[in-house]
Amino acid sequence: MVVLDTKLSVIQELVGKKLTEAELDSALYDVGFSLEDVQGDAIKIDITPDRIDALSPRGLARILRSTLNLARKPQIYSAKPSKEYKVIVDPSVNEIRPYTVCAVVKNLLLDSDAIKQIIWIQEKLHATLGKHRRRAALGVYPLDKISWPVIFCAKKPAEISFQPLESVSFMTAKQILEHHPTGVAYSYLLSGLPMYPLFVDANKQVLSMPPIINSQNVGKVTTDTRNVFIEVSGFDEKILSNILNLLVCFLADMGGQICTVEVQYGKKKSITPNLEMEERKITTDAIKSLTGIELQSKEIANHLSRMLYTITKVENSAVKFLVPPYRLDIWHDVDVIDDIVRAFGINNIIPVEPSVQTTGSMLFENRFVQKINELLVGAGCVEIMTLAVTDKQDQFTKMQLVPKSFVALGSTAERNINMVRSTLLPESLKFLSNNASATFPQHIFEIGDIVVPDEEADVRSRNVTHCTFALCDEKANFTAAKQLLESVLAKLGANPNYTTLKHESFIEGRSATILVNGKSIGYFGEIHPQVLVNWKLETPIAGAEIDIDALICALQEQQN
Repeated sequence: MVVLDTKLSVIQELVGKKLTEAELDSALYDVGFSLEDVQGDAIKIDITPDRIDALSPRGLARILRSTLNLARKPQIYSAKPSKEYKVIVDPSVNEIRPYTVCAVVKNLLLDSDAIKQIIWIQEKLHATLGKHRRRAALGVYPLDKISWPVIFCAKKPAEISFQPLESVSFMTAKQILEHHPTGVAYSYLLSGLPMYPLFVDANKQVLSMPPIINSQNVGKVTTDTRNVFIEVSGFDEKILSNILNLLVCFLADMGGQICTVEVQYGKKKSITPNLEMEERKITTDAIKSLTGIELQSKEIANHLSRMLYTITKVENSAVKFLVPPYRLDIWHDVDVIDDIVRAFGINNIIPVEPSVQTTGSMLFENRFVQKINELLVGAGCVEIMTLAVTDKQDQFTKMQLVPKSFVALGSTAERNINMVRSTLLPESLKFLSNNASATFPQHIFEIGDIVVPDEEADVRSRNVTHCTFALCDEKANFTAAKQLLESVLAKLGANPNYTTLKHESFIEGRSATILVNGKSIGYFGEIHPQVLVNWKLETPIAGAEIDIDALICALQEQQN
C-alpha cells in the first residue's frame, strides 16, 4: 500500500462536501482504500498500488466525488497544439538515458500548498512508476525562464557545472554526486557511466541533470510561477508517457491548460503528451458471467459515467466507452467490471445460495502433481523450491544454450534478475552450486511453473507446469536417470520410448528425448562437463525435465 498524507479539510474542499471522518472512512472502503490514521485535521490514507491516479489529494477527490455520486460529467483532458516548444534529443543519450516525453502547462495559480502537492506527487511517481528514479525521473521547471529549443544531451562529468537546487554556488557533476544531499542519495544511478544526461536550453542554461537534480536558476518552481515545462526521461516510452499523463491531468485539475511539446529524435519526431483515450467495449454477458448481476446496457452506461468513463455508444447488450488517460490500471474487462460493481454498490448485491450442492476436492492436475511428488520423495529425492525470476546467464549461457523465446523483465533493482524462468533444470544446478559444500550424494527435484511467451493470451504469456530432477553423485549417469524416470512414469501409467537427442547441456550420446504415446514430454541425460565447470560443480550430475501438462495430455490420449 502507498500512504497519502493530507488533511481532512483539503479533501472536504476538493470533494465539495463536509465529509465526517466516518463518511470518509466508508467512502474509502467502497473503493478499496482505508483511512489509516487521523491526528486532528491531518490524515493518512492507504492507497492500493494499482490506483496511481489517487496519489494526490486532487486525484483522490476525483475518485471520491464519483463514489459519492457528486461528480459532474467526466472531464475530457486535451492538450492544445503548439509549435513553439521543441525538445531535441541528441544521439549522445542513446546509451545513457534514451527517451523523454514532455509537456507545457499554463495559467497555474500556485501557492505554497499547491507547490507542496506538486513536489509530493513528483516524489510518489518517482518511488512507484519510476522505481525510485531508476526507470524514470521527472522534472518541473518555470517555463518563462527557458529559451527554446531545449536540448536533451549527455556530456562528460568534467564538462558539467551548474548551480543545483537549494545550493548557493556552482558545483561540478562530481561535487554534486559527492556533496549535495540529493546527489549523494541518487549517485548510484549514474555510477560507472562515461557521460551524464543533461537538459540544456538554447542559451546553454542547465535545466537539470536527470535523474539527480534540477538547477537552481531554471529549475525551481515558486509561487510566482504561472507556466511550467515538464519532462520525464528514462528507458521505456510507455512508462514515461503514463507518468506524464498522470502529472498533466493533476495540473489540469488545478486549473492549468495543457500544451504539446514536439520531441525530435533526428528525423523522427513525436508530439507529447498523448492524451488520446482508449476505446473499450463491455457486454452485459461479461458482467453477468463474472458477478451474477444482470444489468441492462443503459444501467451499465450510467455506472460507467459515474466512474468517470466517457460513453460513446450504448448498444442492446453492450456499451462502448473511453478510458480516462490517468487510469493506468485498466488492463482487462475485469478491471472495468470492478468499477461497475463499485458504482452499483457491493452492498446491493443479494447473496444467493448455490442451486447445486457440491463437494470440494482437488483438481485432477493437482492430484497428478502430488502423486509425482510422492513418487520422487519415495525414490530418495529431496524437493526444492527455486525462484521464478532468474538470469539469462543462468538459463542459457551456463547451460551452453543459445537464448530462445522467453519472457524478459524490465528494469529491476537486482541486475542479475532479468527474465522469468523458461526451464527448471538450470535452477536445480544453481541450487547444487550454492550448496556445493554440503554432503553428497544430493538427489533433488522440483515441480513448478515456467512461463513461455504466448501472443494469443491476454497477458501475452502462459504458465506451463514442469518437473525436473537432478542426481548429483559419483555414480550419476544416463542409466541412473533413466531408471528413476521409468520408475516414476510406470507408476503413472506411461510406457515411454526414447529418441536420440542432441542438447548442448548434455554429453553427446548420453541424452534422449522422452516420448509417451508418440509425443515428446521432456528430455534427460548426463550433464556436460563444461556445464559443470560453468556452475563450479565437481560431481557428475544426471538430470531430466518433464512437461507435466504435455504428459497429462499424452496419457489422456493413450487412454482414449
